[in-house]
Amino acid sequence: MALPSSFDQPAISEIASISDKDVVSKFFLDAIRKLLDATKAVNAQQVNDGSMQIDDNSNTNNMTRALLLEFAASLMPGLDAKSINVLFSYVKPAIKDSDSMNQKRAYKVLSMLLKDAEFIERNLDVLLELMILSLPCQFPSKRYRLECLHHLIVYILKDPSKLRKREIVSSFLTEILLALKEANKKTRNRAYDVLIAIGHACEDAENDGRKDSLHQFFDMVAGGLAGQTPHAISAAVTGLARLTYEFSDLIGVAYKLLPSTFLLMQRNNRELVKVKS
Repeated sequence: MALPSSFDQPAISEIASISDKDVVSKFFLDAIRKLLDATKAVNAQQVNDGSMQIDDNSNTNNMTRALLLEFAASLMPGLDAKSINVLFSYVKPAIKDSDSMNQKRAYKVLSMLLKDAEFIERNLDVLLELMILSLPCQFPSKRYRLECLHHLIVYILKDPSKLRKREIVSSFLTEILLALKEANKKTRNRAYDVLIAIGHACEDAENDGRKDSLHQFFDMVAGGLAGQTPHAISAAVTGLARLTYEFSDLIGVAYKLLPSTFLLMQRNNRELVKVKS
């Protein structure tokens, strides 16, 4: 089986969606077997070398793993629930992979899986634990990790039967806010998207026209003003400004924060001066 490039993924997904399910399943299982073999080869090489030193063989095996995982994920439209669970069982440890390329692909595949609300419902507790225990992630993976958080948090907020919503959001809020200060533009923009999506989900959760949930979320972000570092405070100020710009109902609440915010801006710190400017 020839390995596709990442540019083939949309075309392969389209073909998988209209192909015979048994044929798609055969290709998928073949890819998973080869993926496991490549993973065993990498693990064995690390044990034999006794170090994390990277050589040409390691790079080749890691590239093979990344492409096989992406190929397996591209078949998702033609897979049944059992095969999806097999894919997820591989993604879970891959998210903690020391190889940045494979970790990035694993987060990308997980973000694709999380587009399915039924998948989230079946695996919610496992997913929440996975996202907490997989911190910190490597820099190339951050954008796709934020994508995963987006699908997960919005699902939880929009489901009236889910409890501990505030606790779950607060578990990841600092990570999302700090991502607003990332140097990478795509990661930074994704963090803004996630923040606004949470705000809209809070708005949608109110059936009586009140904005209690949105105001509570704003207060949670405002809690970052008490951060231990100028970087964290700067991220909180940036988040508050973006939320106020998006939601006019927050202007009055934001106005009350101005005195304390102005005091913070008077600190002679480069991070805070950048926010002020």
